[in-house]
Amino acid sequence: MGINDIEIANRTIKITAAGKYEVGGRTVRLPDADFSKTIVFSPEEGELLLHKVHSKKGSGKMCRIIVTTEDSFRAASRYNEPLVMNFANAFNPGGGFRIGARAQEEALCRCSTLYSSLVSETAAAMYNYNAAFRNEGESDYMLLSPNVCVFRNERCELLQAPFKVGVITLPAPNRFGEAMFLPEKKIAETMTRRIRIMLRIAKNHGYRSIVAGAWGCGAFGNDARNVSAYFKRVIIDEGCGEWFDEICFAIYGAPESRNIKAFRETFSQYDLSQKPAEDEKNLSAQQALARLKKGNERYLGSRTGTGDISLKRRIECFKNGQHPYAVIVSCSDSRVIPECIFGAGIGELFTVRVAGNVMDDHQLGSIEYAADHLGCRLIVVLGHDGCGAVDAAMNHDPDGYIKFITDEIRKAVGDESDEYKACCRNVLHSVKTIESSLEIHKQEERGLRVIGAMYRLEDGRVEFDIK
Repeated sequence: MGINDIEIANRTIKITAAGKYEVGGRTVRLPDADFSKTIVFSPEEGELLLHKVHSKKGSGKMCRIIVTTEDSFRAASRYNEPLVMNFANAFNPGGGFRIGARAQEEALCRCSTLYSSLVSETAAAMYNYNAAFRNEGESDYMLLSPNVCVFRNERCELLQAPFKVGVITLPAPNRFGEAMFLPEKKIAETMTRRIRIMLRIAKNHGYRSIVAGAWGCGAFGNDARNVSAYFKRVIIDEGCGEWFDEICFAIYGAPESRNIKAFRETFSQYDLSQKPAEDEKNLSAQQALARLKKGNERYLGSRTGTGDISLKRRIECFKNGQHPYAVIVSCSDSRVIPECIFGAGIGELFTVRVAGNVMDDHQLGSIEYAADHLGCRLIVVLGHDGCGAVDAAMNHDPDGYIKFITDEIRKAVGDESDEYKACCRNVLHSVKTIESSLEIHKQEERGLRVIGAMYRLEDGRVEFDIK
């Protein structure tokens, strides 16, 4: 427990009440939503869900499953309003959030508006019931908080771009508490049943992505090998995974920790984070653009790169080849690093860097290779403000080989005197040059898209589809 975490908890409560905060010299406003909204599911309602007939043929195929070493909200930032599991305390809203405790539930509360829903009058039904009717495995009560806004990263730094998730609060049996003497068979039945109920709630409320994890395997002392097997039984063996697009087991800690090793072993046949995903090899232009935008949001809230550069990833790309989902043509400026800007790891982006992001036959050849042979369906020409090459073209008369670059930029800029607009013109000129390529024109008929974008050096934001 630490005084800093207590102070962060108090500030989080104030931000939630105010609906805004200051970061990077600007005011960030939270979405206009009722953060206290809570939907309560009693044990009786959970039992009804279990007996209700559910189609197990959602998408017609098993969802993607990945196991990652990250916190729950970092994983959630990759999805569009996913449902995140809260490994909850059965008796106290937010667990030890107000006193600086540091388990998963407290971390979720520190980084978001979640606590507001847990202390609502509606949510009290769960905590009052569990306190009045104590039993060894607690109860199957669950809380759905549909309007949770995440505004801090895992280091509790305020985000430039907050995002919305749903959170489902469900306690696991506590082997160090009420469930200390509960037989293993009873614990297995209890946890499996709650997973079934939780996934049915997710399906009924339209969630397509789930962020789960090593539920009850930390402070509550459950064995990750057993818990991962309960998840596998419901998701894989019973077919409930077919209701969703992706389930991510986000397990915070070292890559070789006991919990993550257990989950990776259990889901080794299905974990797409450990093998190249076939559907990532040919992402559509729209899907690739959405992924870039989400990656830039993660970058805005991070001090370090967010992509996977692990030894395991390097070996994977060596064995299976590269399958980038987008081509980024950017300036050589040392402050403009596409992999960082878009939160990408090894093998995810095919980058072409040249001063002033100008085009010649060499760059076009590289782009055509990525589109034709690697299957990329999105090409982004990424300019930036304060570009030295554009400034040189507008205000100086360089010689040597630099002149080849500035002459090309002058063609693009024309008589534009505003430097930012000139940078945009230069980007669009390169976009047109790429589109004029005969090979690229053929690929456009197959869904390839070429767009221009501008990166702002000071705040890190990317403006897409500039005109």
